[in-house]
Amino acid sequence: ADGSESVLVIGGCVNGTGGATLKESSGPGGKAGGGSSKPCRVTLATLVARVVKALAWWGSYYEYQSYEKKFIEYQSGIPFAEWQGMVVRVRKALQEAAAARASPRAEPDANGATV
Repeated sequence: ADGSESVLVIGGCVNGTGGATLKESSGPGGKAGGGSSKPCRVTLATLVARVVKALAWWGSYYEYQSYEKKFIEYQSGIPFAEWQGMVVRVRKALQEAAAARASPRAEPDANGATV
């Protein structure tokens, strides 16, 4: 990062780095067993990339898991095709947002139009 990248601080990481997995809350204070809980510092671009990767994994995992598809439908009351469609839309939106953020920002001209 060039110093202008947004850094997010997310509480509940095991080792306090952006590479850590978030600890699951298991009661008051969100303390899970073992390890120390420190805030994660991660750039927005890194977080988006990781979420996109997780959604890609989700899609490939569930592609051939008929029992898991039925379980998700039963637990949520949402047909699996809708789940799948949401994942596709979220991945696309995140990828587009990341691409737009990475492209040079348009500056308004004297009339207020972006160039």
